[in-house]
Amino acid sequence: MYANKEVKIINFDVEEGVDIKDSISKGFIGYKGAGLTKFGDNRNRCFVKANNFTSSIISSFLFEEIIHDLESFIGKLQSSEVTPIFFTTPTYKNYNIFLSAKVIEENTKDLLRITQKYNLEYWNYVDSDFFEKSNFFDSNHLNKKGAIFLI
Repeated sequence: MYANKEVKIINFDVEEGVDIKDSISKGFIGYKGAGLTKFGDNRNRCFVKANNFTSSIISSFLFEEIIHDLESFIGKLQSSEVTPIFFTTPTYKNYNIFLSAKVIEENTKDLLRITQKYNLEYWNYVDSDFFEKSNFFDSNHLNKKGAIFLI
């Protein structure tokens, strides 16, 4: 793939299930298999993960700074003739039922506002029925098989 080129591996922390030496596809290193010990069929585990996500979003006091940084980054990309595409990754249905509808709605509105302002595409897979359990590493991360559908 990289004939006559030395490939340097940059060491950085990754989550369990990710192999740092694995191939990168479109900027992503996928999870391998399914993290069965972490998977979200357990309703209590889904509730806890979803509640932690909601709490972190609602309590974010950095929102305006994050939006400013994001819009600045979009401007830099576009000035370099790079067109970003925004997407919301799918999450497993048993996890979705515990997510705050208000948070999801606000996130979607914010992304739509930004993508419309900068004339960008937004692919929203958060409630997609297309993905099956076998496409997930855990309740809120796709595995390599599932990630193929996003590429």
